[in-house]
Amino acid sequence: MNRTLCRVATLLSAALFTVGLHTAVEASGFVVVSGDDADDNGHCGYIPSSAYNCGGLYPALLSRAVSTSSSGTGDILVIGANTSYARTSFNNWNSPVNGGPGATAVYATSDAFIASEDFTKYSVIYIASAYLHTSGGITVSQVSALNGRSADIKDFVNIHGGSLLALTEANMAGGWGWLPVPLTTANIQFTNAAPTPDLTAIAPGATAAALSHCCFHNVFTGPLGYSGLDVLAVKSEAGSYDGMPVILGGLGTILTAEVCDDGVDNDGDGLVDSDDDDCWVCGDGDLDPGEECDDGNNVDGDGCDSVCLDECDDTDADGVCDDVDNCVDVANTDQADADADGVGDACDNCPATGNPDQADGDADGLGDVCDNCVVDANPDQADADADGAGDVCDSCPAVAGDQTDTDSDGLGDICDNCAGVANADQANTDGDELGDVCDECPFDPSNDADGDGVCGDVDYCPSTAESDLAAGVPSKYLQTNRWADLDGDGVFDTNLPEGVGPELSFTMDDTAGCSCAQIIVELDLGKGHTKFGCSISAMRDWTAFISSLH
Repeated sequence: MNRTLCRVATLLSAALFTVGLHTAVEASGFVVVSGDDADDNGHCGYIPSSAYNCGGLYPALLSRAVSTSSSGTGDILVIGANTSYARTSFNNWNSPVNGGPGATAVYATSDAFIASEDFTKYSVIYIASAYLHTSGGITVSQVSALNGRSADIKDFVNIHGGSLLALTEANMAGGWGWLPVPLTTANIQFTNAAPTPDLTAIAPGATAAALSHCCFHNVFTGPLGYSGLDVLAVKSEAGSYDGMPVILGGLGTILTAEVCDDGVDNDGDGLVDSDDDDCWVCGDGDLDPGEECDDGNNVDGDGCDSVCLDECDDTDADGVCDDVDNCVDVANTDQADADADGVGDACDNCPATGNPDQADGDADGLGDVCDNCVVDANPDQADADADGAGDVCDSCPAVAGDQTDTDSDGLGDICDNCAGVANADQANTDGDELGDVCDECPFDPSNDADGDGVCGDVDYCPSTAESDLAAGVPSKYLQTNRWADLDGDGVFDTNLPEGVGPELSFTMDDTAGCSCAQIIVELDLGKGHTKFGCSISAMRDWTAFISSLH
């Protein structure tokens, strides 16, 4: 069960509890009973001076009792602190100057008031030491009146979550009779006591040295389980009963007649030991219904808090502790992780592809392993040609294919109009398939259609035959000082005369792409030219004409 559901279950279980039904964990309160007349002169009550304070134990206990109580509105019902040291010590402990809660105190001194007062009006019931040990302490008749309220005290603690603090009733007729099962004691005097870790957690100053004084008046010997109370301090001096408890209690205490580890139904409710919800106590080391944890104490700050809920940071408030939350900053109670990479779907930058490192080189919110442009940010992942390369980094965003770019001009070969020559601007004046920088005829979309080596935009004769011979010139032979392109190489052939001739030469560029056969037609020359090739005068006349055109 996740932590959110556990907390819901805890709240529901407390809400469902009904008196007389074992359906849920009871509220339970903070309870401490002590075998010390701590309120006597020279003990812990700041009397005769502030040096007598037992390490600030009792102000700390009263403050804890008020702050953890679920009953009342913060007031304390003070029973049996009638006068003198008993009254003064309580007032000193309650004082904020000494670390006390500064709560409103109502003093119950009459038997009738004790017997009839509504305990649930208060957050804490405080019971002073017996008058036998502390001047002004609780009397036999007051104890008797209180013993008649045993069931109400049990409900105050167990049902309403009220807190209870009581000092020694050693040698007192009916002493401790107000608890569900009377505590048994050995009434002895001793000086030295030592705290358990649970008490140290509540009052760090209450060391063995601070606790020890003359005199404690009893240790607790039973019953087994101490009526649901934990051991907070023990007798720590040689002799009888060494190591026996002198202070009992703790947070989350359930006052019960059930002894939780003897295999007997002590309270007669048909439920034995841990099956009895009276034994469902936070801090007993057993994981009971409604508890998320139970580490055997009621201390905060050790991973399991004082009410047995897991302690943790939960940044996104999704009920999952940060140390185990797969999305610390994004609420995801379900912890879904489709790619099982340890990062929850709700915060995974590649939720369908495992990438525990969440690397995102371009910081566009898409992890590198699923980003179609790893270097260029493109949170929309647009890919018009569906080739797996995003448009912002695709060298040919409208043409699917590989990203080869031979000339490194930013245009892929498959869409570059000059794949071998860099031309980022892709200029193409004639609109053919070749960019200007690699187009031999950048102004001729037909790119020298007749193949005579002269681009169509400057070719005066765009339909030149493969060669003059192919066009039937010369029909006889090429005569001396006559010209014709016999082999179609773009250079006019001639037969030079013996001796020094005119030393002339002509190419298709000179004649604007016109062969001898075409010049004959254009100049309307006689049959002699057809038979023997174009004369010097014909070639000069034609090239002069072409020059005149420019």
